[in-house]
Parts: sequence; C-alpha cells; structure tokens
Amino acid sequence: MKILHFIGSFDIGGQERTLLNLLKLQNSKEKISDVYVFRDKGPLRSQFHSIAKCFTFEKVSFGYLNFIKNIFNIIKIIRQGKYDLIQFYHYSTVSRMWVFLKFFTNVKISYFIGSQGHNKTRFQIIHIKTITKIIDLIIVNSHSICNAFNLNKNSDKLFLLENILPVDLFNNEINNSVISKEVDCNVGIVGRLDPVKRHDIFLEIAKRISKLKNNINFLIYGNGPMLSNIQKTIIQLDLSNKVRVFTDKNDIREIYNNIDIFLLTSDSEGFSNAIMEAMLFGIPCVVTDVGGNPDIINHEENGFL
Repeated sequence: MKILHFIGSFDIGGQERTLLNLLKLQNSKEKISDVYVFRDKGPLRSQFHSIAKCFTFEKVSFGYLNFIKNIFNIIKIIRQGKYDLIQFYHYSTVSRMWVFLKFFTNVKISYFIGSQGHNKTRFQIIHIKTITKIIDLIIVNSHSICNAFNLNKNSDKLFLLENILPVDLFNNEINNSVISKEVDCNVGIVGRLDPVKRHDIFLEIAKRISKLKNNINFLIYGNGPMLSNIQKTIIQLDLSNKVRVFTDKNDIREIYNNIDIFLLTSDSEGFSNAIMEAMLFGIPCVVTDVGGNPDIINHEENGFL
C-alpha cells in the first residue's frame, strides 16, 4: 500500500511529530509513505525530507488560479505515484482539499482528527459531519474527539490511533542542556504557536509568578501563526528577561532536558504528544482539564489538571 500524507508545514506540533514517528516506522524497510506539504518550512523539515519523498504547494500565480493549478498538480502526483490512500490532518491548511480529491480521483481518503476543536464554528461542525458520511476512514487519537463532534464510536469507519513516541527516546540518556541552571526553575510549553494553545494564558501566568518569585524562566518551544502576537505580548507584559521563545529546535531531548515543569494551557487537545513526552522525561505536568488530557493525567497522582 502507498500512502500520501497531506500536512500544513514541518513545525513541531503534535500532528507533525506523530506523523514523523509514523513515517519512521512505515518507511523503515520500504518507503511506502510520501508527504505533500503546504509550506515547505519548519524545524522538522530536514527530518521529514530524510525519510520520505516530499512534494510542496507551488505558488505559480495568485488567488484561485493558483489553487486550481495546484489541485491539478496534486491529482497528477496521485495518479503517477499510484497511491492507494490519501491521509489528511484536521485543521491543516490543506485539509479541505479532500473535497476535490474525493470527486476527481478514485483513491481512498482517510482523515485524522487530533483535536476536539477550538471555538468550533457551525461550518466546522458541518464539515466534520460531512466528512464522517463521505470519507472512507476517520482516525481519532482520543475518545474525547468523538464526544466533541458527536462521532459514533462504534462506526466501522472510525479508528482510534493513540499517538506514538519514537522508540529511540526510550533508549538514550539525556545529558545536553543549553539553558543556564542558575535559575531555580524552567517552566516550559511545547507545541505549535496556534490560538488553541493559549500562549496568552501561559504568558499571563509567567507575569504573575514573576511578581512573586524572580528566579524562574519561562520557555516557549514551537512556531506558527501566533509567533508575532506572542513576541508583542512578551514586550507588553515586560517579560523579555523572563520568557524565551525557540522556533527552530527539533531535538526532543534538548527541549525537555531544559524544562523542569511542563505547563500546557490549551483550550483544546486530543491525545497530547507533548504531555507524553514530558512524562517520559520525568517532568511534572500541569495541564488544562480539556479533551484527552484527563486520559493521560490523573489529578494529583501523575500530574495536575
């Protein structure tokens, strides 16, 4: 079976890291999976290109004409590559392209929903309901997704796939550090810089804690559409000496070795990669009580909700 995965970019979001781990398994013996990316950028770019053939959205013109040309190019890639399955990921920029591919190709289409949604609009709800009726396979990474979108957990078209971590994380010692340990504590958040992650709350917490205790750093790892807003907020809250933003880090060991407390402020989550990674590194987790987070964290037992 040949699979073509569609994603928005090579950022260090949960869906991108899950796909990267999946590709390492799928392509370990024979390359059966390729990737189509809307923006050929991000800290994970080199890793994706090293394990899979990657196509990208070409900006050959402007507006709808550009979009239409790329649709025909994608259809050509699918036919030439003789793919058996096209895999889309919810909330990715290219996720709605499934509509065209469903009606202009004979390939099977699978759709992954890894988040319960953020401020779900009527359009988003209708979109999900339409997908469940038309698309061949729906993949979720938490039963909370089913509850959020009223999906039938017993449907033959629904498959639960909990996120996976790379095997090598279990086999290596963690010794590298780039952050000064002169501070008492580093509080960190890892993930795509997206509105759903509520970095504004993370920064507000940083502001309040900094007033009470001076020797604490706050670390933000990730990239995404909210980067400029986050940078402006850091300046507005006078946190430039307290908060550091890393947009190009892709070494999981380096990232989590620098975090003493993991703080996740999301409004919405599926089955969080970042929580699992932090726990694997023995980092205490403080996370919001949303989505699949309670499936991982038992309050005051292995973390805090």
